[in-house]
Amino acid sequence: MLAEPFDALALCGFFLFSVLMCRKQADAEQCDCAADAAEHIRENICLHFVQCEVGCRHGEFEIAAEIAALDFLAVVTVNHIQFPMLFGLRQVAHRIGIRRHGGGGAGETGDGHCRGGCHGYEAFAVGGCVRDSILGRSPDDWDITTSAKPEQVKALFHRTVDTGLQHGTVTVLMEKEGYEVTTYRVDGEYEDGRHPKEVTFTASLEEDLKRRDFTINAMAYNPSSGLVDLFGGLEDIERKIIRCVGDPLERFTEDALRIMRAVRFSAQLGFAIEEETRKALKVLAPNLKHVSAERIQVELVKLLMSPHPDYLRVAYEAGITAEFLPEFDACMTTSQNTPHHCYTVGEHILHSLCHVRADKVLRITMLLHDIGKPVVRKTDENGRDHFKMHGIAGEKMAAQILRRLKFDNDTIRKVTRLVKWHDDRPEGMTKAVRRAVNRIGEDLFPYYLEVQQADMLAQSDYRRAEKQERLDKVKEAYETIINEHQCVSLKTLAVTGKDLIEAGYKPGREIGETLNRLLEVVLADPQKNQKEILLDMLDEK
Repeated sequence: MLAEPFDALALCGFFLFSVLMCRKQADAEQCDCAADAAEHIRENICLHFVQCEVGCRHGEFEIAAEIAALDFLAVVTVNHIQFPMLFGLRQVAHRIGIRRHGGGGAGETGDGHCRGGCHGYEAFAVGGCVRDSILGRSPDDWDITTSAKPEQVKALFHRTVDTGLQHGTVTVLMEKEGYEVTTYRVDGEYEDGRHPKEVTFTASLEEDLKRRDFTINAMAYNPSSGLVDLFGGLEDIERKIIRCVGDPLERFTEDALRIMRAVRFSAQLGFAIEEETRKALKVLAPNLKHVSAERIQVELVKLLMSPHPDYLRVAYEAGITAEFLPEFDACMTTSQNTPHHCYTVGEHILHSLCHVRADKVLRITMLLHDIGKPVVRKTDENGRDHFKMHGIAGEKMAAQILRRLKFDNDTIRKVTRLVKWHDDRPEGMTKAVRRAVNRIGEDLFPYYLEVQQADMLAQSDYRRAEKQERLDKVKEAYETIINEHQCVSLKTLAVTGKDLIEAGYKPGREIGETLNRLLEVVLADPQKNQKEILLDMLDEK
């Protein structure tokens, strides 16, 4: 089943997509002709494809194969959906498989001369790059699927990397970029819930597409066949749904990581998860125990960095977070009977995620900022809830969670410190803010301000204006501190350990204690951050 024909503009662009992969050493005359062809396409882009005469020495449009360095932007219409596509695949797909455009045999010009790259294998752009192009998004990478075997692909290119020969994948290196080229394959039995025990190469594109996870990822394209959409991916894009290819229970049983991917794609695209697919998520969520912490971390971060981080709610409802983040599930069932809040702890977290920019440290901090509340919650005699010391409890829990999910040490350091201090509320005076910057950290204080803003916006309206006024004053005081280069840490203190040694202090604890004592003086009065003044103070004592 093929989608409706692409328009003339798309044909020009897609033809370039194909020929950008041609192996060709063009001489000066051909390069000039290619440049003329490119300019001709731009000037006559609305002409019907077959009427695009380029006036090259062969008299065939196939001379566009010479345009090996072009990135060509075309507006493509598929089923009345217009989307931009950037064709930067260079020369890979065309060299694998070339089609006839005019007289002569496959890969031949009108005069019977065979151009470089006449190898006759099928080659399709496949998966996410096709999906993202239809959605008008710039693909992160371009994957190619082919009927050529790995050893045949390697024979066609000078520079390749054996990315996964056992699974049929070779990375072709072209102009400092890598393109994964994978042979059509059928996966064998999945014994560990993640990887097939074996794969079998096949000559059928349909069989290859059938093994993929979701319909929107199971579409392929090449210029000769157009869009190959055997499972309704285009319709599902139009309907904005995530649906498995075939039986969702089979797809998720094969690879449990697809459970996380379903929610992640839903959050990235703003799509709903189709009902049968959603049911399968609930049934097979426990299979996530087969997935490594590193893989879960990657999917979680992508979800949190998406335009809809609150779709983590879908993962909770499907029992997914219970498998790798049970602390969050506890938050979802912890009420907050206090005028400052109108949601459960978990719902407050989900709302706060939407009020902070898509920065990895900020989004993870918001996910974990109140993670300690369920364990410290106390209810007084009036039925009001209190969460004293939840920042300190959350700091410890956040560290445990992030280590469990194999996050890097820098992320752990930043997030745990922000979780600890997220509820710190200094008055909006420079003296108080200087101490807060010293307490929280110069590098993290700008993050802290954003965390406080998001936290507040996810609360009830109770005393909202008062809270905003205080935070605005803190921001103003911080700007003053930065603009005046006021000292807020030992890093910018005018006296160093070396100065103290030269003044007669012995190396050891006394130097550190003395420097901290001087810093306290400067935090109270930044005008005293002068070497002479500070050393004189020591002499007086």
